[in-house]
Amino acid sequence: MRSFRSISAVLIGVVLVLVARPAAAQMIHGRLLQEGTLTPVAGASVQLMDSRGNELDRLVTTNEAGTFAMRVEPGRYTLRIRRIGYTPLITPAITLAANEVFEGTYRVSPATVRLTTERITERANLELGRDGMLRRKELGKGVFLYRQDLAAKDQSEFASLLRGVDGIRVEATGKVTSTEGWRCLYFMVNKVPVTSVPRGIPGSTQWPTLEDLVPTGHDVMAIEIYREFTEVPPEFRLDAWPGQRPGSQRAAPTKASVGRSSQQDTPCGLVSVWTRAAW
Repeated sequence: MRSFRSISAVLIGVVLVLVARPAAAQMIHGRLLQEGTLTPVAGASVQLMDSRGNELDRLVTTNEAGTFAMRVEPGRYTLRIRRIGYTPLITPAITLAANEVFEGTYRVSPATVRLTTERITERANLELGRDGMLRRKELGKGVFLYRQDLAAKDQSEFASLLRGVDGIRVEATGKVTSTEGWRCLYFMVNKVPVTSVPRGIPGSTQWPTLEDLVPTGHDVMAIEIYREFTEVPPEFRLDAWPGQRPGSQRAAPTKASVGRSSQQDTPCGLVSVWTRAAW
């Protein structure tokens, strides 16, 4: 009887450990540029494939900044990238272990297509993260943290990088809010709008979160912090008040901490994070 009880206790302990263990979340975060330039390629389809070249159930589209993100299981993958007017690309293999984030920059070449009535004009080159941040810093609003400013901070989680910033409050749970304006913040990573779910279970949300793309501070090169909407530069204002964007379907991350119905209803501050992939 004692042996049976011991075995039962062990089995119950194993079950509790398995239940308590959070689901792994692996992220592929990429950027697509035109070959030979810094021009982003928007509207390209990015299909996830296994190591044998079979299509899997992950298909995303690059945004206006040429960036994309997808959540995957641990394993070995390739990406097939296609866009009308460009030569299709299959990337080198990507191997992801549990809770690993991969960041990559890919380039595609324009395909030679004979056009009879369409005129093609070159788009302006996309700024590197460091160049855009320097230009916005000259506007004289916001707080700008560079790698040297972050080096002495706790790198174990992203929220720790914002501790001690004037006008920013970091709660024990990791939630980051502003102490100015409407007290709410939106977040971007390499110009990709993301939500924040501090201490959440990886993979528990439909879309990638700030904590998925930037689980720690080790790959962060710089952070732009605009504590209220009046500090937000014009180019980021639709991201700091997405409810004003025509036809916007972007969901608000959370209800505003001041009790308003949702962040989309109010203008907020914004935190823009730059990692090595776009810096």
